[in-house]
Amino acid sequence: MDNGYVAYVATAPYFIERPEVQIVDGKEVCVVSCQRSPEPVFLSWKGLEKENTGDFLVRSGPGTVKLSPDSAGEFIRTRFPGSGEE
Repeated sequence: MDNGYVAYVATAPYFIERPEVQIVDGKEVCVVSCQRSPEPVFLSWKGLEKENTGDFLVRSGPGTVKLSPDSAGEFIRTRFPGSGEE
């Protein structure tokens, strides 16, 4: 796992850094770090998303939260100024 991996989230590739396997509670888990996206990214996976454009997820402490369309719009306006999200 020394090499970088590319993850495709929606249609944009983002470089995943330093994937490594760690033992947590006696189980192997893959831990990855990735670069912060310079633009909003929506997750579309196996048709499970609630919105046509995909779901917008953000990190919140140790977890991940799916934002409603209204909350996602507000987050995008403040986090990605000039992104075109109105």
